Amino acid sequence: MTSRPGSTNVPAARSGPRGNRRRAAAAIVALLAVLSGAVVSTAAAQEDNTAGDSTTVRIVARKLESGRIEFGLQQRQPDNTWGDRQLPRVRFFPTTATVGSWLASSSLDLPAGEVRIVARKLESGRIEFGLQQRQPDNTWGDRQLPRVRFFPTTATAGNWLASSTLTLTTPQPAPQPGGESTGRYTAVTAGYSHSCGLRTDGTITCWGDNGDGRATAPAGQYSAVTAGSVHSCGLRTDGTITCWGLNNFGEATAPAGQYSAVTAGGLHSCGLRTNGTITCWGYNGDGRAPAPDGQTPAPDGQYSAVTAGVLHSCGLRTNGTITCWGNNTYGQATAPDGQYSAVTAGAFHTCGLRTNGTITCWDTNGNGRATAPDGQYSAVTAGGFHTCGLRTNGTITCWGNNGDGRATAPDGQYSAVTAGTSHSCGLRTNGTITCWGLNDFGQATAPDG
Repeated sequence: MTSRPGSTNVPAARSGPRGNRRRAAAAIVALLAVLSGAVVSTAAAQEDNTAGDSTTVRIVARKLESGRIEFGLQQRQPDNTWGDRQLPRVRFFPTTATVGSWLASSSLDLPAGEVRIVARKLESGRIEFGLQQRQPDNTWGDRQLPRVRFFPTTATAGNWLASSTLTLTTPQPAPQPGGESTGRYTAVTAGYSHSCGLRTDGTITCWGDNGDGRATAPAGQYSAVTAGSVHSCGLRTDGTITCWGLNNFGEATAPAGQYSAVTAGGLHSCGLRTNGTITCWGYNGDGRAPAPDGQTPAPDGQYSAVTAGVLHSCGLRTNGTITCWGNNTYGQATAPDGQYSAVTAGAFHTCGLRTNGTITCWDTNGNGRATAPDGQYSAVTAGGFHTCGLRTNGTITCWGNNGDGRATAPDGQYSAVTAGTSHSCGLRTNGTITCWGLNDFGQATAPDG
């Protein structure tokens, strides 16, 4: 690869307005469940095909005997299998690469346009990789980072490993200054009484309850968004985190540094740093955001994902196991053994997506929220008292408490799903968002786009 520039019962706070304290306490009593909103894949083409072709891909890589890493791509086929590996002409990541410097492969032509693989070495020795698409103005767009994207230092020579998927669409011209947003979305996240979506132009739009400003996203360019109970956070394209909304316990004050993911919980938040460690901040009841200063790492180790619930948090380790910390009254912080590719923390329960495509949940199983239906899934999200899974055929199945219809997903094809406390939302493959369930604050009425 050649060096190329990248595109670049909780006590109320003793200080602060009484209204803020009441809202914070109410949010915990409600036991909001939220999931990590770091969704990085772009949406598929619009149904009228005005956006052009779409392609679902994954990055593949293997270590060679020389120690170099070889990269390639695979495309998902119409029969849902993976096609042959496509290998760029320039595709080898050198052993002498400088830590932190993004390197780029030569390009490949896909139905969604021209792409190239980008990668960099982290301080831990792992290799982080992603994709860039050629833009209409002939520049390279922002790096798109799969959720599973870290090549381990312990990989066996010769074995091909694969990232999670990215759904690419033909890049559209950027909106002119003062013009309208592109409208479509690439990610969605449901909180307690509000929701947020990441638009294709990199901006964030939130809707629903705007108490404490939780639904007023700051301007800027983002690659991920997550809605908590009374606050929200976004991962900016420069790797920093910005949060907004209630901040009585520091839950909206993210520590400085470089991150690859962020998740907003009840009154705390967590971020996955680019070195593979987790840092949490905010209220530390039950040890959910260790330690007293709110800015020290979670349990030691290397992680590839993190999720903050209401009273606990969990991380997916790079070895495929799950570690949880915080309140464990219902067993929600005791993860079963096994290999997982994703984890999501709710209020009283937690769920993991196993590497074989099945879902395992754990807690006391109130309302059946921890009993996942059989089948093959590509994603899972734990809400307050219900759970939803994205099946590999693109449909959504939910289970558990179905008050207000929160567990009755509309028919259709989806690329992502998120469960809040009393409502849920799905990102359709045409880039629009559909929500269902309680709508008392308008949290289930997604803006057009």
